[in-house]
Amino acid sequence: MLPVLIQDFVVSTEHAFTGAVPYEQAGFTAFSESLLQTFVDAVRTTDITLDHGDYLYNYRLSLRMFNGSVDLMLNSAGFTSSFRGGRNTAALQAIGNCIVSLETLLQRFSTQFRQATFATHAAFQSIQEYDNHMAFVLNKAPGYTAGGVIRHCPGSTFDGQIRFTTDKSLAYPNAIFASFQVSTQQKFSKELFPLIEARFVDISKDLQLEFKISE
Repeated sequence: MLPVLIQDFVVSTEHAFTGAVPYEQAGFTAFSESLLQTFVDAVRTTDITLDHGDYLYNYRLSLRMFNGSVDLMLNSAGFTSSFRGGRNTAALQAIGNCIVSLETLLQRFSTQFRQATFATHAAFQSIQEYDNHMAFVLNKAPGYTAGGVIRHCPGSTFDGQIRFTTDKSLAYPNAIFASFQVSTQQKFSKELFPLIEARFVDISKDLQLEFKISE
């Protein structure tokens, strides 16, 4: 098993609505007020903007949180969130709490499915360990110098599908870029996240990897 230390990570989510939500049914004011009340220390009224579009389906409500490190967007098709700049366990836990809170606010919209993606650059302890990993996942005979893998599997302990990919990191030396994506109809919750994490660990072990994160 090769340990890899997470250098930074991004978490993003998507709620795909069952059907397109027209402008008049979106409830922008009530939704915005709920966001302000839920994230009272992270959101200001000036962080929320509404592009009315055609006043039918071509609209967009945008919101920035935590001084621009988080972007939220609501349109007729669904809702997305992006949390950038994570580096440690405390940040990951804070992001998880935010996602659970957002799930509660989105209950008024009928959701067809949800997706969550954890993307990270993670570094090996030495160039030798990096080379050992590449030898494990790559046939270098044709002259390839780096590569990765793609794994698809069911959630097993939860209802959902998983896509796990790795590749060479272009941001850090002796590192890989890994993306772990979950698609599910289950609501994001504190009960679901440990099940997702366990599948991440299982798949990582299959690749002889042990992801570590700073406290």
